[in-house]
Amino acid sequence: MSSPGSAQPFDFYRTLNLDPSAPPNALAAQLHQRISQTPPGPGRDQLQQALAILGDPAKRQAYDARLRNPQAPPWTPPELHQLALGVTGPTGPPAPPTRPGQPRPPAKSNRGRRILLFGGGAFVLIIILFIGLGAIVGGGSSSNCDDIVFIGAAGSSQRDGEKKAAEDGMGGYVNDTYKNLLSDANKVDKTVEVRVVDYPAAAVKPGTVASGEFTQSLNQGTDVATTMIKDAVAQCSDSKIVVAGYSQGAMVSHRALLAVEPSDRIIGMLIADGDRQPDDPNVLRGGKAAANTGISFTEWGQALSGITNDGLFPQAWKGRIISWCMTGDTVCSNVPGKIDFDFGAGAVTHMYGYNPNDWRPHLAKLALE
Repeated sequence: MSSPGSAQPFDFYRTLNLDPSAPPNALAAQLHQRISQTPPGPGRDQLQQALAILGDPAKRQAYDARLRNPQAPPWTPPELHQLALGVTGPTGPPAPPTRPGQPRPPAKSNRGRRILLFGGGAFVLIIILFIGLGAIVGGGSSSNCDDIVFIGAAGSSQRDGEKKAAEDGMGGYVNDTYKNLLSDANKVDKTVEVRVVDYPAAAVKPGTVASGEFTQSLNQGTDVATTMIKDAVAQCSDSKIVVAGYSQGAMVSHRALLAVEPSDRIIGMLIADGDRQPDDPNVLRGGKAAANTGISFTEWGQALSGITNDGLFPQAWKGRIISWCMTGDTVCSNVPGKIDFDFGAGAVTHMYGYNPNDWRPHLAKLALE
């Protein structure tokens, strides 16, 4: 990679021998394959940065426009980092792309239902698959509920624009978690109903943090998710309830779970949780993360964003909460009391370092037992 201040434009296509005419999904597939075959180091970091930019249509458009403009200043490494993370653009960090080759689950069984809740139940849009309307809203009997109710919360920026309609509005990691669980449930003749937490999922950018927009988004999401969990508990007395979130969505889920009565029917799946506390004795931990806390415990998180959460899960939750964090993830693996927000490799790990198949068996064991 060219050094800071280089006068030569940095060209991913030429340097990495990529086809400039290939669509983003084709480039993403090619880069994923190369990343999987490249050991950790500068070469892999460069491939991951290229994936973050060229695999996202909006970022690629911005990159190409400047690259091909002879009057524009050349891209510098710091600017490419900013573009990869989306912190200078209107939408913030991109949603993690779907990984090529990841198995897709079969279609839902004819008992499955999907409910999208807006504003924690203020308005309900029901999509019915082979069932009557009365079976959903009539009486709240547990016999009318699916075996599992999956409540999913997207991460920062994963509900911006067209992303809100993509991936069930939950973002890639949570949506893949849901689809994996749906596939596993169908194998044992069980059904899953998905309910999506509708909240802003505000981007992590200086503007949203300074204005309080991020904190407002987090608080709104927590209120919505809390209501959804309580509604599911009241409506579906025989169902397991899975509450899953990624990044900001994990913090929403974390705080919502703390706000409801513990139950052996409720399961938490927290992916890259900014509220993570590694010494919580009642949380099942995975992902080989260092014994560090989430971003809300750093000086940056507390002084600038005001996102603090000091509560451990009560013992009644023991064995029901899964927290998955990768070593080096800037959101969930930090040193308490320090300004420790890494916009480089740590953010790349956060956005692209996870594979839902890793926690799949753990979640299936709890949800299908």
